[in-house]
Amino acid sequence: MKISQREKYLLMVVGCVLVVVLYYQFVLTPQKEKVSTLEGQLMEVQARYDQVMSNIATLPQRQEKIKGLTASISERTSAYYPTLIQEKIILELDEIIEKTGIKATFSFSTISAQTVQGLTAGEYVKPQSSLEPLVDEIKGLQSGNQQDSSTEADQDASNESNVGTSSASAEVLTVSMTFNGSYEVVKTFIDTIQNWKYNLVITNLSLSPQSETEVAGSFNLEFYGVPKLQNQDQAYLDWTLNNTYGKEMPFSTGVANGAYNTMIEELLSSGVKIYDFMMVVRSSVSDLPAVTIGKALDESRESYLFADQNEIEPVVITLSQKEGVYYYRYETSEGSYPTTTDVIEFIPSNGTIDFQIISEPRQAASDLSGVSLKVINHTDLVVNIEVQDDDSINPRISVLSEGFTVNVTKK
Repeated sequence: MKISQREKYLLMVVGCVLVVVLYYQFVLTPQKEKVSTLEGQLMEVQARYDQVMSNIATLPQRQEKIKGLTASISERTSAYYPTLIQEKIILELDEIIEKTGIKATFSFSTISAQTVQGLTAGEYVKPQSSLEPLVDEIKGLQSGNQQDSSTEADQDASNESNVGTSSASAEVLTVSMTFNGSYEVVKTFIDTIQNWKYNLVITNLSLSPQSETEVAGSFNLEFYGVPKLQNQDQAYLDWTLNNTYGKEMPFSTGVANGAYNTMIEELLSSGVKIYDFMMVVRSSVSDLPAVTIGKALDESRESYLFADQNEIEPVVITLSQKEGVYYYRYETSEGSYPTTTDVIEFIPSNGTIDFQIISEPRQAASDLSGVSLKVINHTDLVVNIEVQDDDSINPRISVLSEGFTVNVTKK
């Protein structure tokens, strides 16, 4: 069969079109899909890379925030036991009883984990005369009362909605105590419990007179245990009574042997000093900030300032006096308290202005954290600075003063 020239051209065109179609269908399209897939993967990898680089860039701020949160959590949980150890609690209760001289007996419940309950107030319905609505209507106040009642009901409903049960739980131990003694002894006993180094909660307190001077009563004493981030309660966790105590025959005459009474006497005679300002200086490798300064006994912690650099931190505290009123202000390289140029009023605790600084020995040659403290004393009181546990070879703390007398004591 003879093919014309035109037919040859047509067959060539058809062949070229077929090759292009086959190339597009079986070669180009899979390659485009693969390229699209790789572009999507590239975008995902690029997004992850950008996120990682962003995290790395903010790592110092995150670490500083973690240290600040760790310090805040440690401060907030310091009022609670790290864990409830019944043997330790028995010793502490015995210490309180011996210290106050009260006669008391106690029994323990089982240690349990309980959820944190919201505090709800009790309801009280005031008795109302049957004539009171009529008087209100005559005075034209009934509509206003209805509005107030509606508002109060809405407020109560709002308050009730805000009161709930948290999913967090804590160790709880309840001790039932009965006691008797003079009124002053009982008062001292309760005050000692309320001012204990850990937070103890008194519930179901009842008192009854036994005579003109004697009082008897009972209450439940609740102990709470919360795990701690730091080892600030190591003294509580350590068991130090390793000697032989008690008697071979429990019911024999005579007293038991032991050193606990001596320990109580030493504690009673040691006393507790109250400071006006506190500072803690640590190694920069600590989980807590290298420098913490604040007003002593500040439960709100609003006066706390933190600094966390592996270098000497400049700290300036200014004490002033005006018309018999004392004021303070302090600042670090990272902030000041108060944040404005104002000053804060305070009352010196001991007729002097007492400042305690707690330091620690350096961990290595690269441990350079410390404080250069400048005290500007524009008052008529002596400033006593007590530095504890500082490095004996390369101290972390140096003090400069300006104005009235500033004494520095190292222990």
